[in-house]
Amino acid sequence: MITQDGESPDLFSRNESYFEWRRIQRLRGQPIEELERKLEQLVAKEREYGDRYEADAPEEVDALEHADYADLDSVWMDLQEWRTVRGRIRELERARRSQNGNTRASA
Repeated sequence: MITQDGESPDLFSRNESYFEWRRIQRLRGQPIEELERKLEQLVAKEREYGDRYEADAPEEVDALEHADYADLDSVWMDLQEWRTVRGRIRELERARRSQNGNTRASA
């Protein structure tokens, strides 16, 4: 679950792939209809972000083009939420495909 990155001082980091695998395994326990419903909601939310910021991905957005310095925090929060939504879509899709018997779901 963690790996040691250094010794003096001891430095550790999370094994993110393990936690992603765990989340996907939990999702696989849900009915396929529930996975598809959640996937549909998140895809709609991702489209909203893309439309709002006129971009295909959060990495393409320059926060200063969409807010002045006083409002930058809200844009940055949107961009972080957008990244989270994209990650959840990826996990839900992998869980859905694995339930459908698609052997490429673990890729």
